[in-house]
Amino acid sequence: NIIYMLGVFDESTFSTSGAKVLVVVSSAVQMKMMTSKFRLADISWDVKLAANADEALKALIAARWHYDVIMINENSSFNDGLLGYDLVKLIRSHADMTTCVIIACTSNPADKEEDLRGAGVDDIWSKPAPDPAVMKAKIDKLLLIKMRKYALEIQQQQLAVSYTHLTLPTNREV
Repeated sequence: NIIYMLGVFDESTFSTSGAKVLVVVSSAVQMKMMTSKFRLADISWDVKLAANADEALKALIAARWHYDVIMINENSSFNDGLLGYDLVKLIRSHADMTTCVIIACTSNPADKEEDLRGAGVDDIWSKPAPDPAVMKAKIDKLLLIKMRKYALEIQQQQLAVSYTHLTLPTNREV
């Protein structure tokens, strides 16, 4: 995914080209529509589909949890009994999914916002999903925010490691 392609984060060269996208919707019609919109948004995006939470989790495991964007139809009650926000909680519980952008698509954004944000959703889209150009702009912005946050976390970790290697002078050395 994008986070692993970056190596050292350089905002001036950041691009979402080649982003891995997982679309989780239970309706065949919605699958076709969302796939089309994502591919029109950016032809380089690698778009995969899952019809339920079980398929989504299998896709994530097969990809070693390396997805950049996951779009979940929140209103779906998947055959396996999970709701959209339940799936988001499962995904967010995995350590490798902190940099992934998760978008919920719902017909009732105001009614669901608290539950969805609490589960770990980064953005909530009203149905129908926005046109491809708007999708692209929103996803580019969300991924850039995630990359900035990730780069800051890495810098903080590196500083913490370098501080642990510092030794303070002992009384004898002073």
